[in-house]
Amino acid sequence: MISFYDLDCIIELNEKRQTEYLEAYHKTQDKFTYLMILYSVEAIFLMPVVESLFFSKVNCNWFFHLSFYLYGVLFLSSFIYSIRLLTPSSIYYVDKPKKFYVDLRRKYENSGYRYDEIDLKLKASYIDELEYAIGDNQAILNAKVRFYKYAYFFSILALFPYISCIVFQLNINNDPVYKVEIVENL
Repeated sequence: MISFYDLDCIIELNEKRQTEYLEAYHKTQDKFTYLMILYSVEAIFLMPVVESLFFSKVNCNWFFHLSFYLYGVLFLSSFIYSIRLLTPSSIYYVDKPKKFYVDLRRKYENSGYRYDEIDLKLKASYIDELEYAIGDNQAILNAKVRFYKYAYFFSILALFPYISCIVFQLNINNDPVYKVEIVENL
């Protein structure tokens, strides 16, 4: 049974928690591949849509323009959150062990503490350091998870106006040969 009066037990729990946060942080960075797949899907028909909207002589429906601009805003929002997800963060690590078993120990010995008191103070100092690292890393992890959620959410939302753009693109020219050319040019 775990006792929260036992400093060794608290140290062990905090070290496990620190490891869990670091592993979870690296997993959030790995999720970017899912976003890349969504971005790739959304970019397949992008060039024909842009050509039809801005460079063709065909008069496009206002809803086609609205869908494209809405897609652009949602995609850009997703992309901004993706960049924030990939931006490196300063992960906090616990100080070197030398700080505890040499520097602080000498400080406490010079202050006249008994060895059992020094041991408790060193453990308490180490726990404080661990808790600070855990708090910092938890905040970083929460931010990265939030950036991923927003990037994914906006990317999924961008699919709806994108699909309407594709439908408009395919309906601009009802020639079936044209539709086959678009698919073959991919």
